[in-house]
Amino acid sequence: MVSGEHIDGYIKSLIPELPAELEKIEEDANFRGVPIIRKDMQQLMRFLIGMHKPAKVLEIGTAVGFSSLFMAECISLDAALSPSSFEIITIEKDERMYAEAVLNISASRHADNIKAFKADAAEFLENAQKLKENAGFDMIFIDAAKAQYRRYIEIILERGLIRKNGLIITDNILQEGSIAESKFTIVRRDRTIHKRLRDYLKFLMTDPRFETVLVPTGDGAALTNYLGKEN
Repeated sequence: MVSGEHIDGYIKSLIPELPAELEKIEEDANFRGVPIIRKDMQQLMRFLIGMHKPAKVLEIGTAVGFSSLFMAECISLDAALSPSSFEIITIEKDERMYAEAVLNISASRHADNIKAFKADAAEFLENAQKLKENAGFDMIFIDAAKAQYRRYIEIILERGLIRKNGLIITDNILQEGSIAESKFTIVRRDRTIHKRLRDYLKFLMTDPRFETVLVPTGDGAALTNYLGKEN
C-alpha cells in the first residue's frame, strides 16, 4: 500500500477549504486537543453524503458540534433539497461539550436543521418515544464511547432506527493502530475497549444484516450498509 506523510500531506492539500465558521471551530478544537473528525475523514464523509443524500441523520457523539455542522453543510450542497428538508439529531453526554456545541450550532445557518440532546446515548436510544418520529434514519454517524459501539448498534436495530439500505459510519476504529495488536501488548486499562472494539468490528463484518467495509482513512472507519435481513 502506498502511504507516508508526504502522500498524506499531498492528499490533504487537495481537500476543499471549509466555510469560515467551520474552519474557526476546527482550528480551536485542534488547538485545545478536542477530538473532531480529521481532514481525510471529512472528505470521505463529504463523498458519502453526496452519494447517499441523507435527509434524516443521527449522530452519536456531538463533541463541540463540528461534525454536525459539517454534515449539515454537505447535505445542504444538494440543490434538490430545501433548507428545511433535512434534520440531524445529535447526542452528547459531556455537559461542557454539549454547552459548547449548542453555542456553535445556534450561531450557524443550519441551526434549524440540527437538534442537540444532552444525554447518555444508550439511554437516549432506548427511549423510543423521543425518536418515534425519526425512526428509519438514512444515515447514522457513531463517534462516541468506543466500548459501547456494539450496544448502540443493537439498540438501533431493536428500535428500528435505521432504514433498509441506510448507511452507518463508525469512526476511530483503528485506535491509532492498536486495534491490530495482541491484547497482551495493550495497557491493561485499555484492554476492555480493545476487546469490545474488536468484537464490534467482527460483528459488523459477519452479521448477515450488514455489508461492511473497513477503511484506514483518518483513524479508521467502518462503512456499513444495513441490508435489513434477519439475524
